[in-house]
Amino acid sequence: MPEFNGIVEPDITINGTKLSFGQAMTVRVAIESFAGYISGLSPEARVGIFNGYMDRIGELREFYMANQPRRS
Repeated sequence: MPEFNGIVEPDITINGTKLSFGQAMTVRVAIESFAGYISGLSPEARVGIFNGYMDRIGELREFYMANQPRRS
């Protein structure tokens, strides 16, 4: 797992292709950006699949945060 300035990105494979450090970082940032966007929606707009998305985002965060070095 590559590291850049203390940041460790998750190993991500899509359809058998392992993503590069930059590609994995892009996926992670896109997930966090989407999470921020849907979290900012009004309560009225948070219907339907909102909870499902947030649950999946929580699972993905657990995966990629597990690889982060512990800071003291």
